[in-house]
Amino acid sequence: MWTYDVASGAELGHYKLPRFENGVCTMHNFNYVPGIDRDILVSSAYTGGTTVADLTDPANPVELGFYRAGDPIAANTWSTYWHNGFIYANDINRGLDVFALDHPATVGAASLQRDNPQTQERLFP
Repeated sequence: MWTYDVASGAELGHYKLPRFENGVCTMHNFNYVPGIDRDILVSSAYTGGTTVADLTDPANPVELGFYRAGDPIAANTWSTYWHNGFIYANDINRGLDVFALDHPATVGAASLQRDNPQTQERLFP
């Protein structure tokens, strides 16, 4: 996951899973925890499972938590999203995982009636 300055195009930093992974580990189908003054990423990474990382300082990202089912090759997590205090992950092989994350960085997160990134609906004034 790379972060860039939109005005200059300069790379500000990048985040990679901090553990060695066998298999496919692209990060995709993700979102950020809404309504807080931090950039907390919630993402899937196929065989890397689910990761939650603080990207507020993109030059120094910090993983806050992760879950990977079984051996590294057992996980096949396609999508992971934060919604109203829970993390929902879709594993291609195993089905749906639902997690709660108890971490100070997510205190005060917004509770949304709906969350549909595909429509790009404005949820905050």
